Order: sequence, then structure tokens, then C-alpha cells
Amino acid sequence: MELKQPPSFGASTFYLFYLFPTGICNFIITIVGLVLSIGFMPLFIGFPMLLVWLHGVKLLNSIDARLARRLLALDTSTNSPTSSITAYPSSGLWRKLSELLSDPGTYTAIIWQIARLPVGILAFTVAVTVISVEIALVSTPIVYWVLLQTIHINIFEDHPLHSLLPQSPLLISFIFMGIGLLLLPVAVKFIRSVAYLFGQFAVELDSTGSN
Repeated sequence: MELKQPPSFGASTFYLFYLFPTGICNFIITIVGLVLSIGFMPLFIGFPMLLVWLHGVKLLNSIDARLARRLLALDTSTNSPTSSITAYPSSGLWRKLSELLSDPGTYTAIIWQIARLPVGILAFTVAVTVISVEIALVSTPIVYWVLLQTIHINIFEDHPLHSLLPQSPLLISFIFMGIGLLLLPVAVKFIRSVAYLFGQFAVELDSTGSN
């Protein structure tokens, strides 16, 4: 698996935000499906439910990997979302269940879909924090001017820099903007690196599970 080009900032940001809602949904689907399958086993219906659930979890894993491949500009022709369904061509409920339950990739998919909840929360937190801090720093002069002109509040009145530059609060705001501009390439690279890390992890898990 070879990276053709680094993911763009827009694609990386979208992927990090995408991980949060889908992480919640996938976690719920995984846990509820497991509980219902086990709960209905005394009525036998739990066994076909378990088969459908196991296929569904592996399908979710493949969908995650496919999106990650697009983000990372990797080859999307392999390990399609239907690969986890067509990987068990044998007939018979018990035979299919046996093959799925003996496949290590099945347990890898289950663990990943459960872990998608904390991963999604972490990804969302990273994206929101980095982007918010950057916007706050770069827009400091605008915020300072608007607040001063509208409600007459000097946001730097109690700031330590105000004692060094008491007559130039506007200059302080431009200092913060300069810091934001200097950190902008670092923030962009950080977002792209985190998205690449999570995406590559999803692709590696799907590749391991499909082998």
C-alpha cells in the first residue's frame, strides 16, 4: 500500500468530522446487533441474526476502508465493500457461521467498530480544537475592533501584554494574528497527519481482515 500524495486539508478535515457521527452509529449498530443476536438465540432466530450482523460489521469495516483509500489517494479497486459478503460462498447457515467465527478478520472488524466511538470523539475534538484556535488567533484584530466599537470592551485590558504595550492594544491583536499565521502551516500539517494516521489504520485493518 503506497501513498500517492498526501491528503488535502479539506479532505482531511471532512474525514475527521466524518469519524464522529459514523463512530456513534457504528458503535450502536455493533453493540445492539450483538445483544439482539445473543438474546434471540434461545428462539433460534438469533443465529441467522448473528450471521447478518457479522456480515454487516465486516461491511462497515470495508466502507470505512474505502473512504480512507479515497482520502489517501490509494487504489480503490481492491477490497470493495462487497468483498466481506462474497468471501464466504459456502451454503448453509452453520457452515457460514463457522467460517465467519473462525476468521480473525471478523473479530478485528468488531473491535474496530466498537473502537470507532472513542476514535471518532478524538478525531472530532482534534479537528474542532485546532481549527477553532487558528480562527480565533487570525481573527483577533477583527474581534478586538468589533467589541471595542460596539460594546466598548477592550479584550486586552487585563492581558499581561497590555502592561508592556499599554497604548497599543491594537498592536497586541496583530501580534496574536501573526502567531496564528505562523502556526497555520503547522495546524494544516497536523490535521492532515492525524487524518492520514486514522485512515491508514482503517485501511490496514480491512486489508488484514480480507486476507
